[in-house]
Amino acid sequence: MQNWCGFHAVPDYYIATAIFLVALPVGFLINIFFVMPLWYPAFGEAWVIRVTGFLFLAFNVYMNWYKMLKVGPSGLSPELPNVVKAGFR
Repeated sequence: MQNWCGFHAVPDYYIATAIFLVALPVGFLINIFFVMPLWYPAFGEAWVIRVTGFLFLAFNVYMNWYKMLKVGPSGLSPELPNVVKAGFR
């Protein structure tokens, strides 16, 4: 599919995936190695404590993304579960 200027249109999910897989890790590395050493000595105790927590959060984000790709956002069933309780109006 081409857009108005004749170029092939890139699906939005390609752009979002590229940001998620390329730009976010680069931002993590910039934060860890250029921003945080402004306040804490690089590889000092305070820096390592904060980077460890930050890397744990980043690991959690990417593992959640991986699990969502493997299982799907709705679980193993293609139907969403019914969360409406009996008697609810």
